Amino acid sequence: MSDLLWTVSDLHLGHQRVAETRGFSDTGDHDRVVLDGLRAVPDGSVLLCLGDISVRKDAYALGRLAELKAEKNLTMWLIPGNHDRIHPMFGPESVAEWTPLYREIFDVIALDLQVRIGRWQVLMTHLPRASGKDAVPDPHQTPQPARWAGREGFDCTVHGHSHSPVPVRRKHVNLSLEATGMAPVSPERLEELVTQAVRFRG
Repeated sequence: MSDLLWTVSDLHLGHQRVAETRGFSDTGDHDRVVLDGLRAVPDGSVLLCLGDISVRKDAYALGRLAELKAEKNLTMWLIPGNHDRIHPMFGPESVAEWTPLYREIFDVIALDLQVRIGRWQVLMTHLPRASGKDAVPDPHQTPQPARWAGREGFDCTVHGHSHSPVPVRRKHVNLSLEATGMAPVSPERLEELVTQAVRFRG
């Protein structure tokens, strides 16, 4: 994995309810904090977002990310989340409508990525694993997004979606902004978290 790959999840730009749950009175203040966190990523890095750039404000979020990308000379990757209108769960018409707009910003778009982080084989996804002994409880899970949940067969699953403040569970690393101090995660920090999750005994 590239030493320049930084990871973030669940930006939720322009989303009033998430802004409030994160302690902000309005989306303007929330979005400034989120985008300032992204500006801390070194110029020229790869920034991987594990989904949910917004909720029904895709065009607004894409515009803000376009500004950031140009300012920082970033390469941007996306694993779509269950609120991104490019995700297949919204159906072919939505995917066809939004793909050109997302492609203007994101250089790579994939439903998940299989990568090596340090010694470990890792699945990068939006939704955590929904079945098996190491599944992550999801009170919002419904059959529609469940089919896109993380798959078994990896040392660790790195995900967003949960909005939990807990960053590490057994074989899972949660990169929702609630778990990362409202900031993206460096490649060095991600390797530390993955190692903790693989060796987790709690």
